[in-house]
Amino acid sequence: RAGDIRIPSLPAEETLGIEATHVIKCVQGKEQPIVPGSDGALIVHLLHRIDESLKNGNQILPFTCPTL
Repeated sequence: RAGDIRIPSLPAEETLGIEATHVIKCVQGKEQPIVPGSDGALIVHLLHRIDESLKNGNQILPFTCPTL
């Protein structure tokens, strides 16, 4: 025997379900978003630039933070 094992207690809730419920409550005006929409837009912009780079033979493309 090499050692003891600790297994953390995890909630039985589905993570995606929790997130979906939060989004619905935000749309309904019952909660505020945890992450602002501008952060999401920045991530989408960055992923688009990565996709363009992959299509151009992994060429490193300049990235400028868009004004949101």
